[in-house]
Amino acid sequence: MFPIFSTTCLNGDNKIRYDGKQIDLQQHGFARLSNLWRCNQVADNQINMYLQANTETLASFPFKFEFEQQLTIIENTLNITQKVFNPSKETLPFVSGIHPYFSISDPSNCEINGIPYGSPYYLQLNSGERDFNAKLNQSLPLGKSEINHHFKSSPSKVTLKDRKTGHQITLEKSPEYPCITVWSELNQPFICIEPNTGRRGAFETRENLIRLKPGESWSGKIKITAS
Repeated sequence: MFPIFSTTCLNGDNKIRYDGKQIDLQQHGFARLSNLWRCNQVADNQINMYLQANTETLASFPFKFEFEQQLTIIENTLNITQKVFNPSKETLPFVSGIHPYFSISDPSNCEINGIPYGSPYYLQLNSGERDFNAKLNQSLPLGKSEINHHFKSSPSKVTLKDRKTGHQITLEKSPEYPCITVWSELNQPFICIEPNTGRRGAFETRENLIRLKPGESWSGKIKITAS
């Protein structure tokens, strides 16, 4: 996900003026759908992916950038490194993260561990229900209702366990990704656990929005292990 997570604004709109510039982005930004990535296979288990500002991106996001992702598989672990460089003479605002779908038997058979009680989160459901100041006071009700919880701060390690299959996913992240979003829909065989740098609407609220100065770089690491 780059250069936004979810939508640009809290109300779901993706158009906003930021520091006098018009931004008009699709959900989760353009990086996930762009066909302008350059890929370089470094080894049998490693690939580097590069995306930089171009005519297409500048039309919806008028900022220059260089975005790199390095993917490495070692046995049952996927290591992801994201890097952003600002080649311009003005500040580069952005949010970054990943949106992995984990295959499960059913949400009702699963549990997520590692997010402590009392953790504040922002709730956004397809039904339109919102809560900007909620706190986790019980286990996530997987399989009982739709889940779309954006945790403003989160631990470095979270686990997803499918009690029916016995499979487990362990997701670890560096401090550069302070937030985690958990998304699950009723009767759907997936759960998303999404480490990210900032919540939905970051360009509107400016909360957790990274502002990279000219010539500066940012990087973060994520590790996903299946067992």
